[in-house]
Amino acid sequence: AYPFSNPQVAADGSLIVYHSDGGSTTIEDTVASWAIRSGSGYADQGEIVTDPALKGYGDTGLQVAGEGNRIAAVWVRQKDHITKDAGEELTNEDILLMNNSAEIMASIYDGSTWTTHQLTNNRNPDVAPVVSVDDGKVFVAYRSVYSSNLANPLDFSESDSIVYTVYDMASGQWSDAETVYNGTNGTVMGLSSEILGD
Repeated sequence: AYPFSNPQVAADGSLIVYHSDGGSTTIEDTVASWAIRSGSGYADQGEIVTDPALKGYGDTGLQVAGEGNRIAAVWVRQKDHITKDAGEELTNEDILLMNNSAEIMASIYDGSTWTTHQLTNNRNPDVAPVVSVDDGKVFVAYRSVYSSNLANPLDFSESDSIVYTVYDMASGQWSDAETVYNGTNGTVMGLSSEILGD
C-alpha cells in the first residue's frame, strides 16, 4: 500500500481519487488514480489519464470536487524526466528543473469516463491546484510561481500569483486563464475554492 495515496472523496461518495505507485519503487510512476463505489467498498479503476500524449513523471496535489456525472479532479504533473540512480540525492539544480516542469492537470468525469486536460504548458512552476464544481461549471485555481534562487529553489518570493480558469461543461470549453492575485502583498500562504449558490 502506497503511504502517500492521499485519497479524496467526491461529494456524494460515488468515487474516490488517490495517488498510486502501482507497486513501483520509482516515484516517477506515481499517478492520479480512481476507484468507483461498489457495494460497501470501492473498485479500483486504475489511472485517470488514459491518453499517452499526456504522460508525465509523477503526480502530486490531487484534489476532487462535485458529484454524480459532474465531478472534476485536479493535480500537478511533472512533465520532465530527472535522470538519477536509486539513492542518489537531488541537487538544487534538479529541484529547479522539477519546479519548472510542474504543470496543472484537470480531468472532468461525466458519470462514465474522464476527459483530461493539461491546463498549463510553460517553464514556470504551477502548483497547489484547487477545484470546485457547481451549476455546470468547474472552477480551477492554482499558484503560478517562480524561483531563480539556486541556494533555495523553493523560495517563491520572486513571483507568486494565483491564476484561475473556468470550464463550461455544456460547451466543453475552458475560459482564458486570469490572474486573481499578482503577489504584490507577499507570497501565497494557502489556497481553497468554493462555489457559492445564488
